[in-house]
Amino acid sequence: MVSTLLLLISPLAAVEPPEWPPKVLPVWPVRFASDTTGEIKLGPSNLLNLAYGGKWFFDWPSNRWRQDMCFKLGVSFCSVSFWDGKAGNFYHFSKDLKKCSYVPAPVPAVTHPDSFANGAYTGRQMVDGRWADSWLVDTHQWIHYNFTLDNDAELNVPLRDCGPITTKPPYIFACTHHKVDLGPTLNASSWEDLFSTLPTDICRPKAVKANGAEEDLSEEFRVEDHDFWWPGALLALQAKRQGVLHV
Repeated sequence: MVSTLLLLISPLAAVEPPEWPPKVLPVWPVRFASDTTGEIKLGPSNLLNLAYGGKWFFDWPSNRWRQDMCFKLGVSFCSVSFWDGKAGNFYHFSKDLKKCSYVPAPVPAVTHPDSFANGAYTGRQMVDGRWADSWLVDTHQWIHYNFTLDNDAELNVPLRDCGPITTKPPYIFACTHHKVDLGPTLNASSWEDLFSTLPTDICRPKAVKANGAEEDLSEEFRVEDHDFWWPGALLALQAKRQGVLHV
């Protein structure tokens, strides 16, 4: 009986990644929508139960990126974030779009679709039920953790991206999972409405501390106080400083 079970199990355990199609450089579609879910993998203990999910709307040709996200850490809250590369700002809206603040973007354009093109290839593995080619950008010496991207080996779209989401202690490492959909980009009018209907005219500069001091991330971390759901912006900023990636 034992030998029979081993014979049944061993073929499954020995499944090797397919050789075809061969890997290609990881480049995001220049326009795409994505249903996303994510979680904190490493960081302060009070954040390890945080989960988030929502939608990405990425548009490289128009230099815009919108994220409609909800976060759950004991209680849930939702918000809409909009990176407008043309205006050079990050906008953060309440869920009902009635309140908004903004801060200057750290770089003049949203994250380049080929930001991982100079990364190191680390192999092919199963990710969320799909074969993925995995890429790594070594940033641990100056931002504590590395960035990784798992790209669908057949469709060449992102399946999962992981990396640091803060630039100083407490360091936090998160992973975002993607189900990419190119369909919404095909209707030019409705796709444009996703960006142009956001009421950026109501937005006000984000308040700073009265003493002008930089925010201290060692204080109690409140999710709603931090734009950490912009890993792409963080990656672009750090890449610009270090000359590691395209920005």
